[in-house]
Amino acid sequence: MTESGMRRRAPMNAGAWGADADKPKAPIASAKVLERMDVFTKFHDEDKIQTSRGASMALFSWVLVLVLLCSEAYEAFLTSRTKEHLVVDTSLGDKLNITLDMTFHALTCADVHVDAMDVAGDNQMQVEHNMLKQRLSSQGERIGFPFLEDPTDFDSKKADALLGAAPWDYCGSCFQARTHTGACCNSCQDLEQAYLTQGLPMGKIKTTAPQCLPGFQAPAPSGPMQKGEGCNLKGFMSVNKVAGNFHIAFGDSVVKDGRHIHQFIPSEAPFFNVSHTIQHVSFGDEYPGRVNPLDGKVKYVSSTVGTGLFQYFIKVIPTHYKGRAGEAIRTNRISVTERFKPLHKEGEARLTGDSHAHNDQTSVLPGVFFIYDLSPFNVEVSTVSVPFSHFLVKLCAIAGGVFSISRLLDNVFYYSGLFLGKGTGFLAGTPR
Repeated sequence: MTESGMRRRAPMNAGAWGADADKPKAPIASAKVLERMDVFTKFHDEDKIQTSRGASMALFSWVLVLVLLCSEAYEAFLTSRTKEHLVVDTSLGDKLNITLDMTFHALTCADVHVDAMDVAGDNQMQVEHNMLKQRLSSQGERIGFPFLEDPTDFDSKKADALLGAAPWDYCGSCFQARTHTGACCNSCQDLEQAYLTQGLPMGKIKTTAPQCLPGFQAPAPSGPMQKGEGCNLKGFMSVNKVAGNFHIAFGDSVVKDGRHIHQFIPSEAPFFNVSHTIQHVSFGDEYPGRVNPLDGKVKYVSSTVGTGLFQYFIKVIPTHYKGRAGEAIRTNRISVTERFKPLHKEGEARLTGDSHAHNDQTSVLPGVFFIYDLSPFNVEVSTVSVPFSHFLVKLCAIAGGVFSISRLLDNVFYYSGLFLGKGTGFLAGTPR
């Protein structure tokens, strides 16, 4: 009522507003739109049809998902994957370490010597000062203990790492004072006597020879070397990182007028049997996954063709390996081709089947040559791991794919059973 005494008319919807004030609001339109986007439709229990066949397929699906997930987890986290990248090699001028483990079946250790030479003109004669020699019988059994030919420049730290050398409790040779019979000096006194007899200075031999080291125990004498023995050569050498070769060949090696030559009596060359087994040859340190194609190579000289020249042409590819833990190894990998050339042209004719007449003139130097060349490119090998996000994506794909296919097959079997008029059984399943 106003001051003039007249009553004011109430708004027509006043009661409506007052009546609806305490009522809950109806769902808004946006909420209904959001509900329509629900792809996970729900059914009442009375609308579901569950069968024994469907349960079997569900159980099989769970087992399959579990197996695939375990397989994927093993591949992602317990196995390593490598990625390779090619770049220009900038490490030229460094030293190249070559590891060698090789057995000659018909050469005595006195006849086995390693020479190395390269395109830079560096000639290294008898570089087996970091190599152990092991005498072998004609049946391949060991005779005596491994020994060093010349320990003057022996690098014990590297040899321990590469060869796994035991303590120096074995017999060594007489080194420069060795006799033509190949007799061993089984004690430091024997070594001193051999040097005094031949009038040679001891130099560093007395402090580096195995016989003179503290704690050395001389074994029983193994006797002089005999024809028909074999020899195992195991160790390493360091050469310039340029193209070159190292070889074990017939005759005495000398450098004359700047040239590396071998002096020998030609009539004795056919008896230099270079049958051999290569246990291991590598350039540089090992890294996981590296393949050494020369390992396990066996070559025998046949009586029909005779002895000759074995050549292994090696391509050395510098490799930089980076492990998963961040470790870095600068090493090399190799590829190999090989060739054999008989000592006489007559043997070459028998090998190739050529019927043309040849004279029996010596044409090659019998021996084993490893001829290596370096690639100008460097291969960077890195171990990579699968990102965890990729692993999750694969897990979702496996689970979703298996259950989708299983549901599709279940529907095919079920509706096929209904179409064939079988409400139960294997196709339609047994309703629960």
